[in-house]
Amino acid sequence: MTNALIQLFQAIQSGQADAIDDAIETLMEMGGGIETVASFAEGGYLTRDDGLAIQTRDGAEFQITIQTR
Repeated sequence: MTNALIQLFQAIQSGQADAIDDAIETLMEMGGGIETVASFAEGGYLTRDDGLAIQTRDGAEFQITIQTR
């Protein structure tokens, strides 16, 4: 998931539509695809952090914490 997200953000940074499409395709192929995406607040996570919880169709869950400095 980490490498796929890095690929997506680098593609967005470069502005190349084909690279963005490839990165999205890679993310969709992981674990049979993404089942749900929710903010920590929407998912009821007991944290003060901002972030996302991503669950794939095969049941894997990834949490992305968003911090500003």
